[in-house]
Amino acid sequence: MLGNWLLKACCAGLVIIAGMSATFAQAVTVKSISVDARVMKFPRISLDGIAYDALAFEYATQGKTEIIAVNAAMETLQCNGKAKQNHYFAVDYRGPEIIFRITDQRKNRVLHLEQLATDGTSFYGQGACEGNAELKTRFEREKSAWLANLEKQLLAKARKQMEEFIQNNSALDYQDLQFPLFYFAAENSRFDNANRAFDRAREAFGLSMQFGITKEAEDTLKSVTATWEQELTHLLTSKKTSADMEQVRMALHRNLSNAYFFIRKYDLARRHDAMAISKGMKQEESIQGLILEHEQRTILSPQVAANVVLTANLYRFGRNAIRSAQLEEINNFAELKRALSQL
Repeated sequence: MLGNWLLKACCAGLVIIAGMSATFAQAVTVKSISVDARVMKFPRISLDGIAYDALAFEYATQGKTEIIAVNAAMETLQCNGKAKQNHYFAVDYRGPEIIFRITDQRKNRVLHLEQLATDGTSFYGQGACEGNAELKTRFEREKSAWLANLEKQLLAKARKQMEEFIQNNSALDYQDLQFPLFYFAAENSRFDNANRAFDRAREAFGLSMQFGITKEAEDTLKSVTATWEQELTHLLTSKKTSADMEQVRMALHRNLSNAYFFIRKYDLARRHDAMAISKGMKQEESIQGLILEHEQRTILSPQVAANVVLTANLYRFGRNAIRSAQLEEINNFAELKRALSQL
């Protein structure tokens, strides 16, 4: 936020926080509000041509949990107010192989195939204030039961991981964001076009909070970005290169980055974010990471992403379908392993 005072208001479903910067020598003031918006987040599977009623969520397992190495370790505990040294084992293990697959059975199309990580380190005898006399002997005696319990935990953890993937990465969802949007105060009408675009952008983001993705909001933001691009072009051809004009350029770049991100023009969003950094925006305010994450997801479904109406309809259908999704264990581990090796 630029500025030293805050004004909170509520307008068109948006929580607005206004901050004012110092007035520049040429009577231009850059101001910002904090805007709430709801952006569509694509899943980690392809939605193009998807048939949710024909999806199969399956996994297969092979092997048992094995101990790779047993390493002696020591910790310092506080027992009855006194420091005490305790010996324990750090046990490196290899869990069962687990492969997870999502298939559109109508087209026999694999949408996701993944081998889960089940290796790790567990600790035996840790946190024992009473001490671990005969630690090795006790571990050997209890090893079979300990391994069986560990395997049970690993399988339960893997199943939860797969179920969470199904719910979080198999259908369209919304992500609520908050970001600054900039406008300009001047003694004349120099920035009227930019400020009218600001007002329209705020309305578009407000629509997203009320209705989600809509063609009206997308079309509005396309028009808004065209106006802000024209403003930047005018500033670049102007001979004014003062510090205040650099701040104006930075603000326009940031506005454009957020608007292009919202309408999924990620290359342009990245470019304007980088330009804002070059004009003085703090690195921690960059949205490059957010842009990359959404781009990696959206690129899997280019046909859906290009059609706003289809995206909105598929969101509703997909969320309903995923609620009743069932994860099933199958016996075709060799088939899944072979398919995984061909990726």
